[in-house]
Order: sequence, then C-alpha cells, then structure tokens
Amino acid sequence: TWTFPDGQHIGQTWDATAHQTGAQVTAEAKSYNRSVAAQGTIAFGFVGTHDGGNGAPRAFRLNGEPCANG
Repeated sequence: TWTFPDGQHIGQTWDATAHQTGAQVTAEAKSYNRSVAAQGTIAFGFVGTHDGGNGAPRAFRLNGEPCANG
C-alpha cells in the first residue's frame, strides 16, 4: 500500500491489481507473480492521473509492515 499526497489516481495497471480509496492505494500481485524467492524482487506498473501537484507517494507498506521508499 501507499498514499498519494496530491489527488493522484490509479488508472491502468499491469502485473498487479490495484484498488484506491481516497489517497490510499492497495496493490495485489497477480496470481502468476505471487511467489517471490528470498532476496528476490517483484515489479508492477500503472498509469495514473493527477490534477494540480504531483508529489511523490508516501507511507509505503509491504504485507502491512512499513518499508522505506525506493
């Protein structure tokens, strides 16, 4: 999950399913990439829109635990 600061909205996604409620976005891996090996990585993408500012997302969490932006 993460939070958008400036009214951004998720549009088209790939390799994940995203849901947005207000500023908070939750992304869930697609069935074909849910398993990640130790020290492995996973990536997904999205097209978004915004009105006005376009600040960086914040308050990232992975499996409910806070994580560093990056």
